[in-house]
Amino acid sequence: MEVPDRRDADGNDAGSAKPEQAKYWTTKERQLTALAAGRAFTGASIMLSMFASSELLRSVFQGNQPQTQRVLSLVNTGTTLLTFCVGPLNGALMDSIGRRPFLMFGSALAATLRLVISIRPSVKGYIAYRFALTLAMMPFFSAFRAAVADLVDRTTDEYTRTMGTIDTIATIVRMAALTISGSLTPRQSMLASAGASALAAGCFAFGTTETLKDENKREINWSKLRNPFSSVQTLSQSRGLSRLALLSVLIDVPDFNSTLQMYRSQRFGWGMREFSRLALGGQIVSLSSPVIMMGMLGQFGTRGTAIWSQRFAMLASLVNAFGSDFRVVALSPVLQSLRHGATAFDRVLALEAQRCGLGEGEKESLIANLSTLSGVVFPNVFSEIYAATAKTRPNTVFLLCALLHLLNSELVIPNLWPSTEASEGHNS
Repeated sequence: MEVPDRRDADGNDAGSAKPEQAKYWTTKERQLTALAAGRAFTGASIMLSMFASSELLRSVFQGNQPQTQRVLSLVNTGTTLLTFCVGPLNGALMDSIGRRPFLMFGSALAATLRLVISIRPSVKGYIAYRFALTLAMMPFFSAFRAAVADLVDRTTDEYTRTMGTIDTIATIVRMAALTISGSLTPRQSMLASAGASALAAGCFAFGTTETLKDENKREINWSKLRNPFSSVQTLSQSRGLSRLALLSVLIDVPDFNSTLQMYRSQRFGWGMREFSRLALGGQIVSLSSPVIMMGMLGQFGTRGTAIWSQRFAMLASLVNAFGSDFRVVALSPVLQSLRHGATAFDRVLALEAQRCGLGEGEKESLIANLSTLSGVVFPNVFSEIYAATAKTRPNTVFLLCALLHLLNSELVIPNLWPSTEASEGHNS
């Protein structure tokens, strides 16, 4: 008896999975792999430039710590205002033209900027570099998260596991970058950073296609964008969004303290080698972060995870304030690696944003704008406190941060976290 041909017109076995489904999963895995590689090289670039750029500025000021810190804080304030002005446009464009242009453009421009500042460092050049870098990288991480969310539902455990895998890959690459940076001068480290950004741009250009489907693209609401306070209107759509906005502002305040590098340079006489060693230790510890993150979310829920994140941050601030030995100071990145409150907050915000019909780009720009006021005020507040106490009690600013983290864990989060999440988890 003749066996009927079970192959379709394209040569696929009719009894197997549909070719569209197989193609979709193959494309999805390829996209995620390229995104992970680009994200890893971007992380390496940031590690290589993180200490080197401020060291270049400090060399211009001939080692004057308070003056360097003031310039850094003023630049941080200016870039925060820039984020507030341009953020909504970036979010709208991200939902209109897609994510891929921001990933490619941000990486390519970052490579160019780091190359230029490494060749001709100066105060004016550093300021221009930071503002241009903000324009390049401000939408980058939002576009990256949106691209992954296009492939994996952001509100699911699969998204959390996927991001955990991507973070693990990025951590391994960052460790390699930190190992290299410890033996480089600040200028050489910036040149290596430019090369890593160029590799990231190549991954996004040649390894990815646009993840935002045509049917999900949105028309740009130009009338809404002309209003710089459009985010306030967005928040008014939901009481839940309003509570989350206030929560975000309060829990972010102590994280605007950017004096740690200057503090350790003054107190311990640290340079590139010591900073790289400590950061490398932190990256090694963070390899276990995905497992710890899933365990905390399963044990404590989103609310409990956010509370414990603030408690660990309080302990890290106390270590920074009183630690006098490298082995004690090394506890700080260990404690920081246990902070997964941002993941918990992101999941809750994603659920509320879906209820309100917000696009991924609009949601990401809303997150950026929530911290604008704090970003304008508190970096300068912490810097002025540090400058005023640097010669007498330089750890004052870290004691203040510890107090703020304590208030967040025991008062702010328990009272402002969405009520639907209040009963999630236990032992918080």
